Amino acid sequence: MLRTLLATLVLSSLAACSSPRFPMVKPAADKPAADKPAADKPVAAKPVKLSSALAEMAKNGKRDRLARALTKQPEQLTAGDDKGLSLLHIAASNNHDSLCAELVAAGLPLEARDEAGRTALAEAVWNGNSQVIRILLEKGADAKVLDNDGASVLHLAAPVVRPIELKMLIAAGADGKALDKNGRSALHEAAAHRRPEFIPLLVEAGVDAKVRDKRGRSALQEALMQPISAGDCSGALLPISSDLFAADLKGRTALHDAARQGHFEALRALIFAGSPVNAVDGDGRSALHDAAAAGNAQIVDFLLQSKADPLHLDRAGRSPAMFAIRAGSPALLQSLAEPKAWALVDGKGRSLLHEAAFWGRADLMKLLLDHGADVNQRGLDGESPLHVAARRGRLASVETLIAAHADARFADNDGSTPIFWSLSLEEEAPAIIKALAAAGAPLNAVSKAGDTSLHVAARKGLTECCRALLTAGADPKALDAGGHTPADVARSEKQPACSLLLNQELQAK
Repeated sequence: MLRTLLATLVLSSLAACSSPRFPMVKPAADKPAADKPAADKPVAAKPVKLSSALAEMAKNGKRDRLARALTKQPEQLTAGDDKGLSLLHIAASNNHDSLCAELVAAGLPLEARDEAGRTALAEAVWNGNSQVIRILLEKGADAKVLDNDGASVLHLAAPVVRPIELKMLIAAGADGKALDKNGRSALHEAAAHRRPEFIPLLVEAGVDAKVRDKRGRSALQEALMQPISAGDCSGALLPISSDLFAADLKGRTALHDAARQGHFEALRALIFAGSPVNAVDGDGRSALHDAAAAGNAQIVDFLLQSKADPLHLDRAGRSPAMFAIRAGSPALLQSLAEPKAWALVDGKGRSLLHEAAFWGRADLMKLLLDHGADVNQRGLDGESPLHVAARRGRLASVETLIAAHADARFADNDGSTPIFWSLSLEEEAPAIIKALAAAGAPLNAVSKAGDTSLHVAARKGLTECCRALLTAGADPKALDAGGHTPADVARSEKQPACSLLLNQELQAK
């Protein structure tokens, strides 16, 4: 008798353990017959919104609390939140494998999609939740489903999934030929996320390395656009890529990308394969421009050895040497600037010295001056390097140019001397004004607009610039084209600090 009772208790316990923790999803009602009168047809039920409290339970993996809540609110089992996420989506994205298994056992549809068209499997893949991926695939999740952007689970796998899960997705039939809305394949994504171990697996799954996205870029170009570091995919993609020399919609080739990001081995392989070394993009820039801008001396030297043209100008009239100045390497500049290159000017008539003044590279300015650069060369607007350095607030550059006998009296085409140009950055301008004044800059020069520099500073409300000009000897009584003093201008422009300073100076005079 006792044995029978114990056996009954054990069986009851086992039955309780094996029964679902959650209420089962009710099967959908049969559709009404086509000939049923319209008046008798049932009204479609309004979709149930997922309770935020239940969503939070699923997010945190609170299985027991969620089971109890669903017993009281079974309609919530198939509800979705504002983004269409079901309890299964939420559990999958938060790596709650046991909860996912129980929800699937309760009948939640594996292929339910959120607003982005993603299934629970896609959520698990996107979040790199290995065990959930395994469980959902074992339960029959469809790996071939694409989201609303056309992305497959292979696209989504690139950032975080391990190769073992990628193999599982491929084995489950994930679509290797799928292209997303931008025309990108899973290889593009693997290259973008620097996953070289994915490349042979994806190729074996049928992903085509020849595919170019809507920008005309291949997976190889995507790999070469990434900074050179661990995870470089270019070595794996080079042997399987065709059209190595083809350009994207902006005219950029794989050689441009390799030069820009410092992929030396890939660049060397491309050149040995016959890539045109002087091919230019839509802006007229060659790979040498890109390497110079990146400051990569190794690639610059190799391109020059491969007959890259250091005198080629882009559409703005800029040479590779001008890009090297921005990178700030004297050695790089010297390797690029052969005798003819020193004299090149851009489309605005600006020289390498103008460019060095713009970027505040006093060390490069000294190098250029040592090689005979004209310290007073003017651009098409009449501006000298000293004008440029003054506008950019580059005190060290201003001092370097003055030491090289730059003429602080020169006016541009609007009649503005470098002092006028300095009145754009109040913090740096007073020291520059002092340096220019010491170099003989005319303090009361009048521009074509009829203003002195003191009028301009007053109009802008540059109190410290006004003080520096007055200290250097600027005339507070000077009149502009309308017969107004700087104090008048400050008052009319509602610049009280300047107005007070200038009126005090007038009274002192």
